[in-house]
Amino acid sequence: MDKRTITDDHRPRLPPFEEIYKDLHQNPELSRQKVRTASIVASHLDALHDFIVYRNIGGHGVVDVLHNGSGPTVLLRADMDALPHLEATGLPYASTKTAKNAEGETTPVMHACGHDMHTATLMPPQTEEIAYGEKSMVADGLYEKVSIPDTVIGQYIHAIKAGVVALSGGPVLTAVDSFEIRIYGESGHVSRPDLCVDPVITAAHIVVHELLIAAVKRLVRAECEASGSLVVREQEFKTMMHTPATISDIHNAAILKAQFKEYFRGNAIDKDPFGASEDFSPLSTACWALYVFYMWGYVNKETWDEAEREGKIRSIPHNYSTFFAPVIQPTLMGVDAFSVAALTFLGEGSDT
Repeated sequence: MDKRTITDDHRPRLPPFEEIYKDLHQNPELSRQKVRTASIVASHLDALHDFIVYRNIGGHGVVDVLHNGSGPTVLLRADMDALPHLEATGLPYASTKTAKNAEGETTPVMHACGHDMHTATLMPPQTEEIAYGEKSMVADGLYEKVSIPDTVIGQYIHAIKAGVVALSGGPVLTAVDSFEIRIYGESGHVSRPDLCVDPVITAAHIVVHELLIAAVKRLVRAECEASGSLVVREQEFKTMMHTPATISDIHNAAILKAQFKEYFRGNAIDKDPFGASEDFSPLSTACWALYVFYMWGYVNKETWDEAEREGKIRSIPHNYSTFFAPVIQPTLMGVDAFSVAALTFLGEGSDT
């Protein structure tokens, strides 16, 4: 049986998932706070009776396992967390929610990066915006509970025409490191700067250097020593976030792209690497599995075509914009992309 027949025969009715998407969009939750979202996902999967469902892995992570005899294992990943943004889309299902952030401050919350669509499309794991979820799930014994996958698939909605999939082998997204550096100064009178230690000037010297982590630490110490800050107190250097670059397996990406071109009738394009980052690859690197990460379009066809004609593609709201508003259909048809990817690496549906 070919992939198109399999997906057509088994694709769920999508209108209920459109309502789930709207509900998730109206009720976003920040990283490490996704109690309601995780409950919706787990309850939905429990009701299907075909899955073994694991809850609260690494926090609010949800993993569902579908066994189908011996053979390859494929892991499909989606994320669930929202961002501390004030939504400006004007959608009838726009978020008006607020929440307390990690610092205890009240902030507006919206799904400005499409994780609600990822969740509705796959129904899925954890969080990614602060590079916490996948690593925490692995650390919490994910692969002691479920089989180690042969292939890991990541799908992310991106500002390209809806219904188009973009992927290339090799580098996809950059690595990221985030630090909290505390430099201590000493106050005094403006007329006697020689008796003061100004941490702002020291910090300014540090910011202009783009160096690797070890060099950054050396630089911070050198600047603090030169300014006299070390006499006041040793600087504090804390790594807040680290996530490696996302680099799709070249061979598997080529295989999947060929399948996508067949299934989506040519609507599969190359995707150059860009400067965003993702906490996706630890799901693979923790168990030495190969992975492919690709983009799925969310921009209304008419909007895209008009912007293309007028040379205004850059004006289309991208991920993290307060105007970020994916068109629900055919974006939700990303379920087909996930299905084709899974079938490809499970060795099912050789012809599309």
